[in-house]
Amino acid sequence: MTRNIIAALLGKVVPAALTLGALPVIAKDLGIAQFGLVAFYVVLQAIFQSFDFGATQTYTRELSRQRTMSASNGHLQTLTMTLEVLLIAVLVVVVVFFLFIGDDLVVAWLNIDAGHRLGSMRAIHLMGAALGLNYFILIYQGGLYGFEQIGTAAAISCVSAVLRTLGSIFVLRTFSSSVEVYFLWLTITNVLQALITRIALQRHLGPAAQERRFDGKLLRSLWRFSLAVGVLNILSVVATQADRIYLSKTVSLASLGYYALALQLAAIPTFLVLPVKDVLFPRFTNLLGTGDKAELGRL
Repeated sequence: MTRNIIAALLGKVVPAALTLGALPVIAKDLGIAQFGLVAFYVVLQAIFQSFDFGATQTYTRELSRQRTMSASNGHLQTLTMTLEVLLIAVLVVVVVFFLFIGDDLVVAWLNIDAGHRLGSMRAIHLMGAALGLNYFILIYQGGLYGFEQIGTAAAISCVSAVLRTLGSIFVLRTFSSSVEVYFLWLTITNVLQALITRIALQRHLGPAAQERRFDGKLLRSLWRFSLAVGVLNILSVVATQADRIYLSKTVSLASLGYYALALQLAAIPTFLVLPVKDVLFPRFTNLLGTGDKAELGRL
């Protein structure tokens, strides 16, 4: 348990530290006006993550529960494939959505000067792909948590953070210091992180079974829990992101960028709490499934 908490803590702190260290450098390379788009992406990322309607927590819970019931590999594979089909549909919708609204978002909502509008439109289009890929990363990480493979999930997060942050600085200084290049690199690293996490998860799901398929009945059996968690997530986003949504419309992107940097620093204490939740949630689920009240009470 202690080892898992330490691993989860490192999985949060290391990427956060790398991001905080890299953001001033990225802001300098992009210019604070273009860096405001990065801050806007962070706001959108928090919002869109809440609209998975609790799928990540539901997947974590189900894998942990099924482990206690010695579920077959076929059932776990079917559950995973069912969620993946939904994720692919969500990715397509998000990408198409940003392709259609990207231009209007830049012109009508964000305070972007005329000289940066074309590049910003392209960056907004790439944001859609990066945001959609985040759903895959979250689900696959949730799967590893369900198997209590916290160390594996943390290691992938740390390596991905190194590639994302240091790699972005490299490409900005080597190829072009434009916000489109930054988001293109972000999309590429999200693809790599999703693939690596999926491969790691597959090792614990077991070999693919012949009965692996999309199963709508599974969704009907899980929707109540997922919806309840999803509503809580949305309420949390409203409470924590409303100021940033408002500011993205009313202030310049440069001011939004400074505000985002300050908020990243203010969020540091949460990194000490979230790892405990990430470790205890699947463990509680497992103990409830096995009926081990003594161990549950000790925790």
